[in-house]
Amino acid sequence: MLPDAEPIPSNGVLLHVGVHKTGTTAIQAALADARPQLKAAGVTYPGRMQAQHRAALAVLGRPWGWNTRGGAVMDRSHFDKLARRTQRASGRVVISSEFFCEAPGDVAAGVVKDLGGDRVHVVVTLRNMGRLLPSSWQQYLKYGLTTPYERWLKDVFAAPGESKNMTPTFWKRHDHGDVLRRWTEAAGVDNVTVLVLENVDLSAQYRTFAQLLDVDPDVLVSRMNLTSNRSMTAAEAELLVRLNKKVKKELQWDEYVRYVRRGVALGMV
Repeated sequence: MLPDAEPIPSNGVLLHVGVHKTGTTAIQAALADARPQLKAAGVTYPGRMQAQHRAALAVLGRPWGWNTRGGAVMDRSHFDKLARRTQRASGRVVISSEFFCEAPGDVAAGVVKDLGGDRVHVVVTLRNMGRLLPSSWQQYLKYGLTTPYERWLKDVFAAPGESKNMTPTFWKRHDHGDVLRRWTEAAGVDNVTVLVLENVDLSAQYRTFAQLLDVDPDVLVSRMNLTSNRSMTAAEAELLVRLNKKVKKELQWDEYVRYVRRGVALGMV
């Protein structure tokens, strides 16, 4: 298990900023399913969606999907609505979206200010880079990437000027030192908790979130198997690479989401 964590203040806001591919989907599914129990314990998980991705994308001003074929930038109102709900809520509030980890320093500072300033406690979840690389590549395949793994890997680590910039968001997400610098400068070093999810029990993350929120750990631990988001096998990933090459140019983003992301890719895993 991870070391015990002290609860955030009774009116605190726990802001989980990711990073991507560190079990974020699973903890979000648990939080969403536990909304009634959390509410009874004085904890609000705002909205009705599994996570607060729309608010995070809105404050980043970045699109969801393919910009020129059906993707769209989320309206700022999504974040403003979340901020109002958070400010009005009594007791603790927990918010989770791994897209927040991509925020530049000024945006991170604005998020902390709008969500409550000193009330905000940031939690960052990390895994080692060796595990993150293939998992991240597979995630980009679900956005239509057609590049094989080894070529993508060389691009990620290319010297300045040599990269083809296939996935420009990768280092925004996974320069973990810089992610922590930005969020500690925004929230203050005493208001940041880092969970290193290596060589710990699968339940460790759920237990620590429950401790930070001062709720019975079983509220979240009992929900840790709600989702299956395993990595694809080499054969499954190769299928997706080939499928993307065949169909990507013929589809709009909403069609790609329906048939490939939620159809083929989700069906396989």
